[in-house]
Amino acid sequence: MSLRSVTLSDVIVRNIGPILGNSKRPLGRIQLLGGDDVHIKIGPDFSVVSFIPFKSNWWKDTPQIPEAYLKLKALTRDGESYLTLQGAFELLFESGNPDPPADLSGNKWYEFSKTKEYRNYSSLQQKAVCNDADQTIVTSKSWNTVWNFVGYTPVDLSRALPVGERRAAILGKAVPDARTFSKGLAEYTAYRDGDDKNPIADSPYEASTKAVRASLLAKFRVGQLGNLANVALTGYWAPYAWVRIDSILHCDGSGKCQISASKIPSHKIYKNGEFEKQRSMEDYGVDGLLEFIRAGEDKLAPGEKIADFEWNKT
Repeated sequence: MSLRSVTLSDVIVRNIGPILGNSKRPLGRIQLLGGDDVHIKIGPDFSVVSFIPFKSNWWKDTPQIPEAYLKLKALTRDGESYLTLQGAFELLFESGNPDPPADLSGNKWYEFSKTKEYRNYSSLQQKAVCNDADQTIVTSKSWNTVWNFVGYTPVDLSRALPVGERRAAILGKAVPDARTFSKGLAEYTAYRDGDDKNPIADSPYEASTKAVRASLLAKFRVGQLGNLANVALTGYWAPYAWVRIDSILHCDGSGKCQISASKIPSHKIYKNGEFEKQRSMEDYGVDGLLEFIRAGEDKLAPGEKIADFEWNKT
C-alpha cells in the first residue's frame, strides 16, 4: 500500500479478509469518495510466541537442585502434596516445546504454526489514517491488523505404558505412538481509539489527537485433557496465561509499544518477524510455578511488563 496522500471525506479503510493463501495479512482496501487529503502510517508488527521450554527431567537436570527440590518442599501448603506438585512440574516441562525460531518474517510464521509446537501466538500492527493539513488522527478510519492462534500441548502418553515399553519409548525404540496433542483454549480482544465496541482501556499511553492507541489482550490455557491432569495432581484448575500488547502510533510515523505477559510460560518477542527479546519462565523459579498454579480457575495468572519499544518518525 502506498503512503502517498489520498482523498478522504469518506475514505473507507477496512480489512476485507478472509486470509488468502499463506498470507497472514488481511488486505486493506481504500475507496476514495472525495474530501480532505490524508495519509496512512503503518507501525511495526509486534508478535509474541508463548511456549514451555522442553526439559525431559527438569527436577534432575536443573542446576538449582537440590535447592529447588528443598524450596518446593518448604513452600508446600497444607492440603497440597509435595510429591504430586513435583510430578505436575515434571509433566509440564516434559510437554515443552523446542525453542521458537529467530526468524518468523514473511510466511515463515505459517509453517511454524503448522508444527503445533507452541502455546500461543499473538500479533498486533497499527495503521493510522491522518489528515495532511494538521496531522490529526482520523480514528474512525484507522485500523489494526490482529492475529492470534492457540497451540497444542504435547501429551506424553508413554506414562500410561508398562514400565518396559515406557523405557523403550524413552530410549527411542519402536513402540506404539506415545505422544499426542491436546489443543489449548484461548480468547482475545483487540482495543483501539475510536472503536465504539472495544474502546481503549488502561493504556500506558496518553490519548492524543495526533496519535491512535491500540491494545491486544490474549489469554490462553491448557486444554481439557491437560486441565484434568492438572487438577488431579495439584488440586487446582489451571488459570489463564496471557499476553498484552499496547501500542501508540503518531501521524509522523513515530510510536511506542509495551508488551506485558504472565510469568508462565516463556515468551519470545518479534518485531516485523525478527527476534528481539525473550523472557523465560525459569527466571521466576519455583516461586513463579507455585504462584501460577495457585492463581485460580479462569483467573489471569500473575505477570508483568516484559519489553518496551520506541521508534522514530518516518
